[in-house]
Amino acid sequence: HDMVAEALQMLALENAKNKILIKDGGGIPGLVKLLSVDRPLAHERATAALQCLAECRHCQDAIREAGAIVPLIGLLSSGTMITQECAAGALRNLAATNKLNRLLVAEAGGIAFFVK
Repeated sequence: HDMVAEALQMLALENAKNKILIKDGGGIPGLVKLLSVDRPLAHERATAALQCLAECRHCQDAIREAGAIVPLIGLLSSGTMITQECAAGALRNLAATNKLNRLLVAEAGGIAFFVK
């Protein structure tokens, strides 16, 4: 699963068409599930892939609907440095242009991590 997450990240890098194909193909829920496993490498790869996917407005609702916001916030304090950076980037991308995501990040306590 870790390798799949890494492959999805590579496919999504700077490629809007691939981001939409990953979303439409059902790749986002699997990435979100990896946020809850007990494997730091899985967290790194899944958060990196979600950060890339969250750059695409067409993916932002799907990422939220898959339940990514709360686990991403949790990884801001419990993950490796890479995981924390990618989780912060994913949350930033999710909230930057999406009012509902911004509200949910705030309600889930995400703001506290950004204003420390």
